[in-house]
Formats: sequence, C-alpha cells, structure tokens
Amino acid sequence: MTETTFSLLLAQAVAEHPATLEQISAELRSRGTPLSAATLSYWTTGRSRPARRKSRLAVQHLEEILGLEPGHLTSTLPGPTDSSWLPRVGVEDLAAVQEVTTRLGLDLGKHSEALSLIELVHLSAERGRMVRECRQLHRADDPQVESIVMLAPRPSDSATLLDVEALRSCRIGAVEIVDVAGVALVEVVLDRPLRRGELVQIEYRLAWQGPPGSIDRITRRVPTTVGQLIFAIHFEGKIPDAIEHRVVQDGTILRNSAVQPAQTVNVVARDVPWGLYEVLWHDTSGHGHASKGLS
Repeated sequence: MTETTFSLLLAQAVAEHPATLEQISAELRSRGTPLSAATLSYWTTGRSRPARRKSRLAVQHLEEILGLEPGHLTSTLPGPTDSSWLPRVGVEDLAAVQEVTTRLGLDLGKHSEALSLIELVHLSAERGRMVRECRQLHRADDPQVESIVMLAPRPSDSATLLDVEALRSCRIGAVEIVDVAGVALVEVVLDRPLRRGELVQIEYRLAWQGPPGSIDRITRRVPTTVGQLIFAIHFEGKIPDAIEHRVVQDGTILRNSAVQPAQTVNVVARDVPWGLYEVLWHDTSGHGHASKGLS
C-alpha cells in the first residue's frame, strides 16, 4: 500500500468533514456517480485510486461534497483527467440538476469535447422573445456517445421556453426546466452513436418568451476549454444604446468590454477557458432595461 498526494488529501478532507464514508457514498449515488464506502476507504489509504472516467467524475463530486476547491483532488491524479470539466458553471443549484439527470437516466459527465460553439440569436423588437440557434462541433471522448446533455441558462427569470427543435444530426430527447438552477435541461440525441474520436456537427434551436423588455442578455455556459465561441446577435427594431461582452468565473468578472452597437453584432473568442460568457444590451428609451447583474 502506497500513500499518494491524492490519498493523503482525501483522507484529510474526510477526517475534517462530519459525514461518514457511508453518508458520502450515499450522496455520490444520488449524484449519479455511485461509489461504495469500501472504495472510498481504499482511496484514502492509497490501496487503490481513481482510474476510470466515471471514477474521476466522482472525484469532482467529492470536491463539492467535502467543500474543497475545484481541482484540489483531481489535479493530483496522474494522466488525463476531467479536472477542467466544471458542470456547476452558470448553474445556481447543481444538486437539483443532478437529481433531474439521475431521474431521467442521464448524467453531466464529459463524454464529448466541444470544439466550436456558435450562437445565432434573434431578438424581437420589444425584447420579449429570443430565438437561439446553436451550432456545435463535438468530438467523442468515450467509446460510444449517444447523446449530449445541454444546460441552457434562462435569459430572464420570467422567460418561458416555448419550443426546442432539432435542426441537424440530432433529435431532441428529454427537456425540463430546472427552476431553482436557472437552466433548461435539453437532451440532444445524436442521429447515430459516435465512437471515440469521431466528429459530429449538431444544430438545434430554442425559443424563449417573456414580458416586453425582460430579455437583456444571452448567456453561454462554457464548463471546459473550447476552441472557439461565436455570438451573432440580430436585434429587430431599434438598435440598443449600449452592448457589452462579459466573461465571469465563479462570480468574478474577468472581462467587461464594450461592443459597438449595430443591428447585428458579432463577438468572437478563441481558446476559450471555462466560465460564463454573456452579451448584454441596454436600451434607455423604452425597449429593454438596464442590466440586472449576473443570473
């Protein structure tokens, strides 16, 4: 038996946490990553360590359960890991989302890599309706990938999801609004399963409706590094008085830059790290309203 940095850090965290190994095991099971108390004990002593993708995802959940910083444990594991995969990004209540995914037989693990994310957004003149067309290029990370779970932030607290439509290489499976988490969960089922390394370009559309003036932003969750992210936003009616592009990590605004107002604006980012990427607009003369702060 060889103690490792991982086993020592996990043993310390478990010793300082009030929950027993059995209780931690039960919490992991509820999050869709079942792990026995015996396995947890082996991990704390160095008798074994996480190796499979599912086990490494369980380590990310352990960090959350034990109140540790992201990467505190995962960064000590050798070889490729999903330590940069952060499903909590832009989700107000991750546990609530995990309850839904478990009930639906889904999970929030990283099964494919998004190489390109393109958001084509159409805003109504009264700023109460948003149609969001998503074009994404994915590469399979697992031996077989059949679907991808998307979490789309609500554009406003009062917005209702009117419709979700598959446009290319996919169909729409389960759809559920998770109110306490502020997101819509959308299962995108691929037309055919992908083998590891295969590429697929999928396209789907979401239509949101809220009261006039209630939609003042488009938000894109990026739970891991992405090759490129593009927003192309068209405003019907009056051009907004001000537009800004904002990047947020864990509630901290990393960048807040002005965008030249126009009928259609484009925002392009490459080698995009994890975080929330938002484009916000401000109309001072009747349509829309000032930014409310982060969702």
